[in-house]
Amino acid sequence: MIPGIAPGLAAARAFGALPPVPGSTRTELDLVDIIAEVGEVSSSDALDGLVAAIVSRLDAAGIVQAAVLAEGVSATVSLLLAARHPERVSRLLLAAPVGFPGPVTAGLRSDAEYAEVNRDVHLGTPERALAALRALSRSDSFATVTRADDFRSAAKDETVRCAVERLAGWIADGAFDMVRRQGPDVVRGVKKPVSLYWGRDDAWSTVDSAFFLTRRLSDVRLRVLSGCGHLVSLQAANLLGRSLARTVAGPQGTVGLDAELGAVRTG
Repeated sequence: MIPGIAPGLAAARAFGALPPVPGSTRTELDLVDIIAEVGEVSSSDALDGLVAAIVSRLDAAGIVQAAVLAEGVSATVSLLLAARHPERVSRLLLAAPVGFPGPVTAGLRSDAEYAEVNRDVHLGTPERALAALRALSRSDSFATVTRADDFRSAAKDETVRCAVERLAGWIADGAFDMVRRQGPDVVRGVKKPVSLYWGRDDAWSTVDSAFFLTRRLSDVRLRVLSGCGHLVSLQAANLLGRSLARTVAGPQGTVGLDAELGAVRTG
């Protein structure tokens, strides 16, 4: 999995216990290493760099084709991966891709605000981290002091801190504004099956953004998760895990939801 900033770096390996399907191989690619490989590029080059880094890691692992699970900004990158390198992707399982317009909520949240809340949840003071976690999860019961401390603890390593800052900077500068950066038809090039998972209460990648995608993707299924905000992999771990296991059962195997990219060898 390629997570978004907030769920990925602090998430427990929620789906690491999913039983593998015989004959499948799960390969995990580290998000922090991917960002480090891309380096200090401009926001206009960030998406290209992230896609290239993922392809490089698939090559290094000997993976010809993979089912890819991704969340948040990384789900957005994975759509671009499938559009540009269709031979490398068998299917996509995406939780709340960001950067696509919602006809009802357009303009309510800025890229700068999204970048700030993602930065604060890892690098802010305890108070700001807790407030950011509430904003992302939209749940006071989920956003506890203990969870906020876990998020901050995940970014103690300097390499991780640099990854958080770099990715937040790209977000703030509009790197993931897909229509402006890539054009309104960017996802029409995705011809692989896509399963979308969306938190009904997501305030950052709002559920009406899903309909921008469902109108343009040729083979797509959408599942909206009630009582869930932006942190799908954490807030709906059990439900999402069961759904993913059903979705990828068969020749594509299972995909582990982790703080990394999960890819299942299919060719």
